[in-house]
Amino acid sequence: MKRTFDDIDFKVDGGESTKEATARALELFKEVMNEKQKTTLFVTHGNLMTLILRYFDPKFGVGEWSRLTNPDVYQIDFQKKNVSITRLWNEQKTNW
Repeated sequence: MKRTFDDIDFKVDGGESTKEATARALELFKEVMNEKQKTTLFVTHGNLMTLILRYFDPKFGVGEWSRLTNPDVYQIDFQKKNVSITRLWNEQKTNW
């Protein structure tokens, strides 16, 4: 996983690179943002969510990915040219 964050062009056979996955996610993200809804909910897995968050804030990386919980909820606010990211809710894993 670390390698995919360090080398965004790296991909395993049959997979996609970090660069490709980010582009795919952002294409949908930008398409939805051009619509008139004020609030949109995206549901995804942790790796792709981290790539989206990383696009808006480069501090998100493999370390932040490794600290995600399941579930985890982030809010991305777009105010003019400013973007803010807030972790709204997370659930710590429970040992059964």
